[in-house]
Amino acid sequence: AEPDADASYVCTAFEVEDDGSPVAYVYELQAERAYQRRGLGRGLMRAVEAAGKASGVAAVMLTVLKANEGARRFYERRAGYAPDPRTPSEETCPYVILSKKL
Repeated sequence: AEPDADASYVCTAFEVEDDGSPVAYVYELQAERAYQRRGLGRGLMRAVEAAGKASGVAAVMLTVLKANEGARRFYERRAGYAPDPRTPSEETCPYVILSKKL
């Protein structure tokens, strides 16, 4: 089923990367349209970061489509995430992995 268009949530999981480092991985962030550009997304990401710190993870990671310029701007400029070296180097790869060390 499709998520409710009026829902606001973040879906995350705590995982261990191939190199053995524990991370919190954000799979989806959805902010109700009425709350976009009002800090809700940043608040949800801060909650993930706080939970990650409390759990002892090394970083928060996520994947974003290269074509989704609005989301990339949000994560990189507003939330402080940067391209992760684990992003596939092929130009045809449609996404970039972003991360933020905790």
